[in-house]
Amino acid sequence: MSAQALSRSRALAWRQPQWWLVALVAASWAIILTATPQTFGALCAALGASGDNRIAGVLAHWPVMIAAMMLPLALPMARHVASRSLWLTRHKAMAWFTLGYLAPWLIVGLAGAVVTWLLGESRLATIVVFIVAAIWHWTPARRSALRRCHRILPIAPGGAEGRRSCLAFGVFHGRACATTCAPLMIGLVLAGHHPATMAIVALVSAAERFWPRLPPAAMGCVPLALAALQLV
Repeated sequence: MSAQALSRSRALAWRQPQWWLVALVAASWAIILTATPQTFGALCAALGASGDNRIAGVLAHWPVMIAAMMLPLALPMARHVASRSLWLTRHKAMAWFTLGYLAPWLIVGLAGAVVTWLLGESRLATIVVFIVAAIWHWTPARRSALRRCHRILPIAPGGAEGRRSCLAFGVFHGRACATTCAPLMIGLVLAGHHPATMAIVALVSAAERFWPRLPPAAMGCVPLALAALQLV
């Protein structure tokens, strides 16, 4: 790499400190698009669980799914954390924020594993969960959670207080996102983690978050369409 290209890369990394989170999102999508069920089965075996255990498969797939679909929604907040942190610790601050953001989603993943264990391979159960997700879209509680996804909490610039505030901000933001999208994400788990379906949901979720002019019915129609696809 030439000196000029290296200088440009460093300048880009300086202006976009969340670059490593973008790389994590890209790597997660690469895994989703290329991995097979046997891949996650092997991961389950490496973790000490049977590769035939569907619950273990859900738990192995869930963090990748969340990193691919939900982490992009947190990138603006991660950049905000970096901009409010000391230069030498801004990446650590973003890491603390990311850990806090993922914590509520891991709890939702455990709930999804329990739902999978209770309902098994039932197509009817998948349809019901998608219908519940569509109904949830129209509730005041979800609209309130969606508004909280745009709320910014104060961030200390560094030290122990900085770590605590970044972690708390991440938990707050992750809880709001999980409240908004959890029923739909659990429906995707029951539907089998199809990459095309996941990509559509990810795009619509991003549009809902970052494009205020999106018709309110758009997001509510997505789970209904997914429920209808289960009948095909």
